[in-house]
Amino acid sequence: MLEVKITDPWLEEHLSAEAAKRHQSPQEFLQAVIAEHLEDLEDVAECDRRMADIRSGKTKTISLSEMERRLGLAH
Repeated sequence: MLEVKITDPWLEEHLSAEAAKRHQSPQEFLQAVIAEHLEDLEDVAECDRRMADIRSGKTKTISLSEMERRLGLAH
């Protein structure tokens, strides 16, 4: 188990207030915030990998209008 000590009164106050709005304990809210942030970091890393593939020519792209045409969504 990991413990986090919050020494900033402003941060503690706002953390508690946001948790209360969501009917969660500060611990539950903080766990959710950390999990969401870690997921966001994973998404950014995946985006970086895919952009590197595009830049290297390993992956090709198509325009939005071409994708719409292929999916039968073109107007």
